[in-house]
Amino acid sequence: MVIFSLLSDEDDTKSRLAARLLSLERPKEPRIDLPEFPVVTGDSELWDFVKPSSWEFFDILKVKADWLTQPVTEWQESEDYRKARHFVTTVKVVNDAAERGIKLASDYAQSLTKDSEIRQKIFQTVERHRMEKPETRKSTANK
Repeated sequence: MVIFSLLSDEDDTKSRLAARLLSLERPKEPRIDLPEFPVVTGDSELWDFVKPSSWEFFDILKVKADWLTQPVTEWQESEDYRKARHFVTTVKVVNDAAERGIKLASDYAQSLTKDSEIRQKIFQTVERHRMEKPETRKSTANK
């Protein structure tokens, strides 16, 4: 997602991001395993999070990245840059899992009772139970 910053309106970090990406070898094959999560410190800068796997963004969009070698002020002239920028500015970003969980919980709560006081008591009971039993795996449910 750091690569999205290359296509933002903020020009101050774009050249550093591009330089960092261009200094990394482009992988021949995409990674299929879990991502490596970076260590974030107070000294971390955005370009510190650019990794060789960041090249996959261009492969996924099927755009060339040759515009990265140009000065930032000239990027707009590249059709590939404009295509990538259009994608970044129009992509819908959602957290499907969280949204489904919230919807499921609210639908369930509505089906239990229409009384908001009783619903609040149910929520409080569930919250207390979660604090008492933070481990939610089946193997530990009966302990």
